[in-house]
Amino acid sequence: MSLPAYIQTGLPHNEAVPRFLFFHQTHAVIIGLGCDERPVFLEQVVLERDDGVIAERHRLLQRVVLITRDRAADIRLAGHDLIALVPQEICKQHRGAFAGIVDVGLEAHAEHSDLLPRLHVARNALCDPRGLAVVDETRLTDERRDVLELFMDEPRVDRDAVTADADTIYSIVVTEQNETQGIGSVACEQLPDAMVAANSYNVDGIAGATVTSDALKEAVKAALENAGLDASAFAVAKAADTTVEKTAETLDCDVVVVGAGGAGLTAAAQAAENGAKVIVVEKMPIVGGNSLKATGGMNAADTQYQADLGITDSGVQEFIEDTINGGHGINNRSLVTVMAEQSSDAIDWLTSIGAPLPKVAATGGTTHKYLHEPEDGSAVGSYLVEKLNAQAEKLGVQILLNTKATEILTNDGAACGIKAESTEHDYTINAKSVIIAAGGFGANFELMASFNPALANAVTTNHAGATGDGILMAEAIGADTVDMDQIQLHPTVYQETGMLVSESVRSMGGILVNAEGKRFCNDMSTRDAVSNAELEQPGAYAYIIFDQRIVDDLKSCQKYISNGLTVSSDSYEGLAKEMGLTGDAAANFVETMNTWNASVAAGEDAEFGRNNGMDGDLSTAPYYAIKIAPGIHHTMGGLKINTDA
Repeated sequence: MSLPAYIQTGLPHNEAVPRFLFFHQTHAVIIGLGCDERPVFLEQVVLERDDGVIAERHRLLQRVVLITRDRAADIRLAGHDLIALVPQEICKQHRGAFAGIVDVGLEAHAEHSDLLPRLHVARNALCDPRGLAVVDETRLTDERRDVLELFMDEPRVDRDAVTADADTIYSIVVTEQNETQGIGSVACEQLPDAMVAANSYNVDGIAGATVTSDALKEAVKAALENAGLDASAFAVAKAADTTVEKTAETLDCDVVVVGAGGAGLTAAAQAAENGAKVIVVEKMPIVGGNSLKATGGMNAADTQYQADLGITDSGVQEFIEDTINGGHGINNRSLVTVMAEQSSDAIDWLTSIGAPLPKVAATGGTTHKYLHEPEDGSAVGSYLVEKLNAQAEKLGVQILLNTKATEILTNDGAACGIKAESTEHDYTINAKSVIIAAGGFGANFELMASFNPALANAVTTNHAGATGDGILMAEAIGADTVDMDQIQLHPTVYQETGMLVSESVRSMGGILVNAEGKRFCNDMSTRDAVSNAELEQPGAYAYIIFDQRIVDDLKSCQKYISNGLTVSSDSYEGLAKEMGLTGDAAANFVETMNTWNASVAAGEDAEFGRNNGMDGDLSTAPYYAIKIAPGIHHTMGGLKINTDA
């Protein structure tokens, strides 16, 4: 339930005394900040649990005075409670005051001491990049712990939404979820049935939606416990019945696309726009493929967005030469030229389907600004996949998930369809055209190791489905491959989970330091150069450093923080300690930060010659660090194509 719905034009507006509304069970407390930014108790209201309670809440909501009209806190209904979530910018602006709400503001009003212990606000969470003020979990009673999930935008399963007895789970209903449609939402759609079938919350998650899957499983476990059941009785999944009898099915279409990642969805949508009947087969349970892993942006030249921003030195020819140089001249110049010349059209098409990329920045290995990003700093991959999937569905594209292509059919040497299989069907799909958009093989360690044995035990950023199926199927009918040994490492990968830390962090001013607290290379050089430099450092790892300015502008950073990748502090000295740096290394780190900020101010990196991603320094506390090392980013080789592909 959104607060702006209750704020009408013309209501009182007072910048001097912003107020915040906190609800707990039958009580509501309004807190104001005085001119000295000290918390001031304004009013306590007892909400009687009768038919008049809703009217009373409406009256209270209308009395909230905001700092600005567009900074409304989100008010969510949870049973009989209303929970206030405070926007990040307000938390940051009044951080000191918020930290003192319990200690100073409310303690001054001892007459309300019976209420105060139930209104504790978690101090760390107030500054959390998710922008949410959350109730301290330790202060919640068991029956109210499910409320906490509202703050995390995770799927919520109420106690009453799980029907079970001591031995059997009969049904599960997800009562609230805010997941990306077609990606995280798939876990919310599929896992409940899987858990019921397995009579367990501990089932395999949906590949590509791991975070949502884990959150949903924990929510079901909590719901079982809240219902008074022994959750451990449902910890082991019942063996699945594997006696499903498949049926043969034949489908006909104009175009069949193998793979529902960014390329496959784009090809499907554009073919459908041109009047074709299109079928897409995807072996994974969700669309997106490796595109879901992309967090930076999309390179393009001579775009309207560049023109609007006054960027005139990053045209097609520069794009071509930078790409050739980044590929050390191995690239096929004809293919690079087609990519660069048509890149602006691609950006325009994305805009036309509601997927604009208006932010433009430089990226590693170039001084020019080609990288186009979403306006709000969202990860470009999941942002585009959601839009592309919606466009394909709108145009009537049939997408078969959990369906693996196994063979390309030919007639007189020309592809005329595919064979595919799911758990229920063996498909023959006849088509006038076959598009292979199944991606690379960055998760096929056996295949990668056949080209480079050193990669056999490497960490990969690729999704589980990137196993090169399309390449192998095409080879089986005589297709050529090229550059299969060209496997790129990305320098900033969180090794524990394989999560890629976006290049955008560095393009916005982030830097890399080693275990000695020192920079060691041009942080914005090509990925192979930076990766090689990292591997030469003590321990073969580094830290990527960024500040609150970058967090505010880049949603990817907010995800890294919420997923526990970061350490942070309000000072360079404190961050060094959190990173485990001591002695000379800690002193070096403080000096490194000060030197970098001076370099940004001077517009020159005298140490390593970095000449992009220097539009802002790292002086906005708090400061963050993520321990990273190189990981497999993508396989650059694949099927040999020409400029007509």
